[in-house]
Amino acid sequence: MACPDSLASEFSLGRIISFKSLGTGVINSTYLLCTDKGEFVAQRINTAVLGSARNLMHNIAVVTSHLEGKSIESLHFHKSATGELFADLDGECWRVSDFLHDTEVFDRDISLAAFAKAGRAFGNFDKALMDLDPGALFITIPGFHDPASRLKHLRSSFEKDSHGLLSKAYCQASRLLELESLAHCLPPLPLRITHNDTKTTNILFCRYSHESCCVIDLDTVMPGFLCFDFADSIRYSANKASEDEKDLGKVALDLDLFEAFAAGFLGTLRGELREEEKSSMADGVLVLTYEQAIRFLDDYLCGSPYYRIEHPEHNLERASCQLALLEDMLVHQADMRAICSRILG
Repeated sequence: MACPDSLASEFSLGRIISFKSLGTGVINSTYLLCTDKGEFVAQRINTAVLGSARNLMHNIAVVTSHLEGKSIESLHFHKSATGELFADLDGECWRVSDFLHDTEVFDRDISLAAFAKAGRAFGNFDKALMDLDPGALFITIPGFHDPASRLKHLRSSFEKDSHGLLSKAYCQASRLLELESLAHCLPPLPLRITHNDTKTTNILFCRYSHESCCVIDLDTVMPGFLCFDFADSIRYSANKASEDEKDLGKVALDLDLFEAFAAGFLGTLRGELREEEKSSMADGVLVLTYEQAIRFLDDYLCGSPYYRIEHPEHNLERASCQLALLEDMLVHQADMRAICSRILG
């Protein structure tokens, strides 16, 4: 890993006081960097997953500038010695942003009120970017939310079984292939600039007022569909169990949390949505949860090169949990549609 002193020098941050790990992200490695000039967040960017650092930071610069123009708080990134918003140090790609004090994040254990605020935060984020041309951004991860393509890759992994793991995952893989119609059920939708990773851990809340103050983790901000921004928060935080729960009997959709987030997100965007976008929201939750189950299982069959794991069966557990959640969502599909219709009018 790059020397913290080299990092501080490259970004003109002053003399290092401390350098420690921060957060639990599964893609990038994040650190709190304290110097005699202040506190900063340093991230080692996983370019194997996120692609070109230059394209990635171009997107972030365009989006944060646009948000600042509308007086919406966003992260401030520091320039390196070369004038870029990133630096290559010892073969690793790094970036540095300001550390925002007196903030906190909420993970899955979140109240109805806080989840509604999270919905408003992501809704306001997407709404503020609606007048920004999607063509201004690079597609940094092609096919990131493309269930049909993800399913095709899973089928290939299923057939190759290159790591000899299919026997452990056969039931899950077979069921996902049976549900193929979900990969094609959404109507044609307009491209918007979307966050694409709307977990509640990607919002900073004020520690004292508990109001949202900043949407973070902008690596996946690129052209996409609004229904998937709605869906990702639901499938992550409105699950009554954790994302890798082993007891699948605990896995179920919490409709109260679903309605709370929908009130915040859809209520904020209600006047901005086309009819096809309105009708896609509930079904998009099914599609995105289906896609995530595919992604976890495909990663497992490929030897887990993408998601950081704690043990060899971790991605299989995650896939099983997402599939169980999807099955419960299918039971409550009419309820989800009714809630969305009531909020959207």
